[in-house]
Amino acid sequence: MALKKENYFNPSDITVERILIIRSRIDQEEFVKNIPPEGPQPPPLFALKLAHKTGFNREKQAGRVRLFISAYGADRNNKPLGVGGEFIFDFHFKIENFHLYEREKDGHMQMSAFLGANMISVAYGTARGLVWNAVAHTFLEGLILPVIDAMEFLKEGELKTQD
Repeated sequence: MALKKENYFNPSDITVERILIIRSRIDQEEFVKNIPPEGPQPPPLFALKLAHKTGFNREKQAGRVRLFISAYGADRNNKPLGVGGEFIFDFHFKIENFHLYEREKDGHMQMSAFLGANMISVAYGTARGLVWNAVAHTFLEGLILPVIDAMEFLKEGELKTQD
């Protein structure tokens, strides 16, 4: 069966089945070496790079979103301050009514962008909380991942930001 509608999406059709933390690493040794006698100051800026890989398995009626997040603290001139973090998360989804989200285009099966964007939205929103928790009580404290346009992120595959 073909895609029900180009922009069809029913939120009850996806369920998060598993979340795996592949990498959660914070490096702050260089930053600590350079703490002035008056004490540390949090980085005034955070530079971020966000990327994803999304995949689907028709036979298992499943999907996966893998998020790659890297961040580093920088001064006002964007000079790295020796503190940063890398995170990789895997989100596994069960997709009910899988057949409603696929269609043939140019001889290839393609999944609905609305399904992909909603999976990314759920995964990224959850990752924001996981990162926020991971950086608590470190020199990256204060890093809050920005709200993103999930459809743009799906299309681009990568976003870079700077606070």
